[in-house]
Amino acid sequence: NIRDVLFGHGVSESSTKILQQNLTERGLTKHVDFNAHNQYITSLYKTGLIGLGLLIGLLIYCVKIGIATENKTLVYFTVLMSIAMLSESLFERASGTTFFGLLILLLINSKLPDKLHNVKKSFQQSF
Repeated sequence: NIRDVLFGHGVSESSTKILQQNLTERGLTKHVDFNAHNQYITSLYKTGLIGLGLLIGLLIYCVKIGIATENKTLVYFTVLMSIAMLSESLFERASGTTFFGLLILLLINSKLPDKLHNVKKSFQQSF
């Protein structure tokens, strides 16, 4: 179904039940309570190509902002989270979503590299 490919099965309990039903039909009853352990696969299943594209776009945007502002911490954090998403569905729990969202917002809006540069410059001028 093209609609499911573009928009996914949804993020509600009904999409989880559809997945559980499909696993049961295939005889994989022991795997019914597990998640994909891959955020990209989970995003594709639940939100389709559009949601997966938005997730990847967000990660690329964060790296671009980090490079443009010379914020290495933002770049490193985004790359680390991108790699972690290959083995864990971070956004399946509220704690993962909160952790990622808060840190990305703090790092994007931080002026830490500028402040450190100014401190270093003023320290060198004082001697």
